[in-house]
Amino acid sequence: MSTMDSIWELADICMVVLYLVTVVVAIRHLWRHRQDCLTCPHSQAWLRSSLLAFLVTPSVMSDFFLFGVPGPAALSFAVFLPGILFASGHRLGVLLLITVLYVLPWMACTVIIFYLWRFIRWWRLNRDHA
Repeated sequence: MSTMDSIWELADICMVVLYLVTVVVAIRHLWRHRQDCLTCPHSQAWLRSSLLAFLVTPSVMSDFFLFGVPGPAALSFAVFLPGILFASGHRLGVLLLITVLYVLPWMACTVIIFYLWRFIRWWRLNRDHA
């Protein structure tokens, strides 16, 4: 094993660990302030829903030839986004791939989380008035 291979393996491990730490910190922050989101304006609720969805939306991490493992869409999005810069002649295909595999599920998860928070707010308000 060469030194470059071990450096890239270490970089991959650091990227995954950094991502996991970021997810845990963001989810803890959002969970602690969930009461605020139940009373916050729509724009702030959409932003918080979008952030949480970006971190937890599931997707497939793959090289499209040898392997495919479940993983977070944000990590896959970050890995494939630079491909737009270096895809000579195939930029539209890579952009379409990123949109379909990562952006659309992220948007769908954002809508689900937003309306779940709104449903919880409606349920609490109705429960308190009863």
